[in-house]
Amino acid sequence: MPTNSAQTLYENQRYELIKQLEEGGHENPEVYLDGAGIPTMGVGFNLLVPENVIEILSNGFGISDRILAQDLQAEALAIKSEYDAAISAYKVANPKTSAMTDAAWNNNAATSALG
Repeated sequence: MPTNSAQTLYENQRYELIKQLEEGGHENPEVYLDGAGIPTMGVGFNLLVPENVIEILSNGFGISDRILAQDLQAEALAIKSEYDAAISAYKVANPKTSAMTDAAWNNNAATSALG
């Protein structure tokens, strides 16, 4: 089992690699929807996972208030709900044609919802 310092080094290096691959080396401080429509922050932290929200607030912003974590998670759920509604509205307004694959239709809907 790795020592605490070895584990910390590994986690730091893993984070830096993910940051390089996903965000071009910069942390994204904005809440955004990832490719699957999941409210996300930083370098891919899913805001629908309560533990991620608490970690972001605590380690990223120095806030340890559980109420704020719950508020941020509620906001993430609201964003996800709006995204899902936009997907549904797009699909109603733009029915899938026989020449279109499900993947293409879903991608068009997601692009429209994120736009």
